[in-house]
Amino acid sequence: MRLLSFVCVILAGIGMLSLTGCGGDSSSTTQKRVAFIYNVDTTTAAQFATFFKNNNLHMDAIQMEKITETDFTPYSLLITANDTGLSWTATEAQGLKDSGLPIIAMPFSVDLYDDPAFDVKFGQNKCVDLNGTAIVVDNNAESLNFFEGISGVVAGSTVQITNTNLGGKGVAIATVANGVMLVGYVSGDPSYSPLAIKDRYGLWGFVPTPDKLTADGRTVLMNFVNYQLAY
Repeated sequence: MRLLSFVCVILAGIGMLSLTGCGGDSSSTTQKRVAFIYNVDTTTAAQFATFFKNNNLHMDAIQMEKITETDFTPYSLLITANDTGLSWTATEAQGLKDSGLPIIAMPFSVDLYDDPAFDVKFGQNKCVDLNGTAIVVDNNAESLNFFEGISGVVAGSTVQITNTNLGGKGVAIATVANGVMLVGYVSGDPSYSPLAIKDRYGLWGFVPTPDKLTADGRTVLMNFVNYQLAY
């Protein structure tokens, strides 16, 4: 992955961290925009901004307390960061719901979906470190979309996501709710799926940031993002 320098500008008083490429990149007007909702962890936000910039997406990091003051019209996707955790207020949750945008919840923010504003049921979540560093591709045909660009992947293939423990959350496959698509299951814990989608709501169940993923893991992450962007 090529290195990319970026400028972080903290816009005082409005809680937005804007991370954009150096050199006056004129393509930003045509790039799709991602809003990365975080609490206090600007380091992780910067890591995701670099990843998205490398993949021709513009990302703004927006503090969750500023949700109700933010116009989400320019954005195509919302991502809720791990450090938002259980901190959601009803007003913040409603603000994201009212945006009408597709959402990807990182593992420790998935409780957002349990708020009455959403009431999105994936199934029972396992809130512990998931054992293993890889996932096994589910046997539904649509799952293969998430592994496009990785050579030789078929249903049942094992794909290495990271070289460290995956961590995070997975949906208990035995309890999966109606209308939920599971993309694969954890190779070391086959009862759980860390990748799930229901309508415009997605669960990216892995804790490691993009820089801690393998090349294949980054491909899966970007495919997951593109799938939700196309909703």
